Amino acid sequence: MKAIGIQFSLAIITSLLMLTNISAIQTAEAHGGVGSPGHERFESITITQHAFAEESKIPDWVRNIFIWYGQEQISEDDVLNAITFLVANQIIQIDVANQSMGMMNQGMMMQNVLFNVDAPIIMPMIDGYYKGNKVNFVHTEVSDSGMAEMMTSMINFPTLHVPELKNIPEDQTAKVYVFTNGIPGSEPYGGGPFMFQIDVFDSIPGQAEYSQFRVPYLVTWNENAKPRILTSESNILKAEANGELTIQKSDNVVNAPMITWEIQGGYGATMAKASMVPRIFESMQVEGELTFFDVNNHIAVFKLHSENS
Repeated sequence: MKAIGIQFSLAIITSLLMLTNISAIQTAEAHGGVGSPGHERFESITITQHAFAEESKIPDWVRNIFIWYGQEQISEDDVLNAITFLVANQIIQIDVANQSMGMMNQGMMMQNVLFNVDAPIIMPMIDGYYKGNKVNFVHTEVSDSGMAEMMTSMINFPTLHVPELKNIPEDQTAKVYVFTNGIPGSEPYGGGPFMFQIDVFDSIPGQAEYSQFRVPYLVTWNENAKPRILTSESNILKAEANGELTIQKSDNVVNAPMITWEIQGGYGATMAKASMVPRIFESMQVEGELTFFDVNNHIAVFKLHSENS
């Protein structure tokens, strides 16, 4: 499947930001003074973190992208992909942007746009639990349209509806436990797709039972139970055995590759990370090379490669 590349020129980025009332000044001190490396890159685009205050319409995952660009930590293509997403989701609505995007009609969502497999893509990383430890993952596709809408709303980034994921054999899938009630979710994305505590995984990369293709198991606290945060599959199953909650296997499959996770080694616990994610977009037959990630700001940058090339 050929991908459609959406190209922007840096000449319109300043207009995009100005027309969305994003105006701020990157202080000279933050870059070591006028004339310091990276200062010239902010002559036309200068922005600080306070431009992304809580009242801003810019999603949290976009935070720091322009600052990182000025510091040469990410590439021009990364910035352009971020702008692409803002325009495609009508967070930025201007004629010059729509003209530059040519092939896009007003109101078209990212789900209807094929990614350029030769360009990077910036995606929000999501928190989860495995055996009491935090992990980070991305979800790219899901077999159910309703779940796709919930996941898209959850992180303000498209989760593609791909019905064909249901064709993946069950023995090639793993489990993810999704809470439908109980303890309200927290930042940065309000918890899981139902806005309660974050998801719990049954496996991590390197284990025989690991798969990025997950069947969601819906966890519901019973009426007389006292909800609490559960951080492992064993704790969930114990609570079920005690009659505190019920677990219902869904008919859905979600593509949710894990990006960072904790492993135990000879020197104690360390953080592992993915380097290449095969089938990151199963529907487009592409793999994702992880080129940059920031756990604190929940951002991952992938370079997409065609698996057929």
